[in-house]
Amino acid sequence: MQAAGLTGAVSISAGYFFSAALKGNGTIWAWGENTFQELGNLSSNSTAAPVQVSNITGAVGLTSQGYHSLAVLSNGSVLAWGANLNGDFGNGTAATQPSPTPLLGMDAVKSISGGGFFSLLAKNDGTVWSWGSNPDGELGNGTTTANSRPAQITSLTGVVQVSAGGFHGAALKGNGSVWTWGYNGYGELGNGSFTNSLFPVQAG
Repeated sequence: MQAAGLTGAVSISAGYFFSAALKGNGTIWAWGENTFQELGNLSSNSTAAPVQVSNITGAVGLTSQGYHSLAVLSNGSVLAWGANLNGDFGNGTAATQPSPTPLLGMDAVKSISGGGFFSLLAKNDGTVWSWGSNPDGELGNGTTTANSRPAQITSLTGVVQVSAGGFHGAALKGNGSVWTWGYNGYGELGNGSFTNSLFPVQAG
């Protein structure tokens, strides 16, 4: 079934009980559950039809996770909205945000991805940054301590794309190699083991 009235979409993403779409004109539209204001429209009312996320123009990237979303703008900055229970916004607070708020200190962002309760981004300079929940080492910084502000994964360079799973992360380097970290109970790190890794390890 087609989402009501939604045309011109170039990218889509889904959280736990809601979905969002990025249109070619740089606007973002969302629908579904809105208890944690994950639709970003200054409301907490759920909706079965797409509504426009407030105060976003010039968006070029979108990721949704759990109960919130993140958008990359054409100037390389990042906006976040919805629940912020695990420091998901990277702004040092745990306050729910009903409309998009800037991810402070981040610019020149190339790739962004949301996991279970953490987020990853890669910048144009090839560095990778992570924040949020960290019980299984999903922040890739050698600890299991949560971080409510983005911190660089210093062992990663030359990265062109990041992807976050439920409790693990992955990075693609410009040379074609893949690096993974975090939870590995099912072998999701691809390094021949079932042991979690607090640091990025090469897959394959």
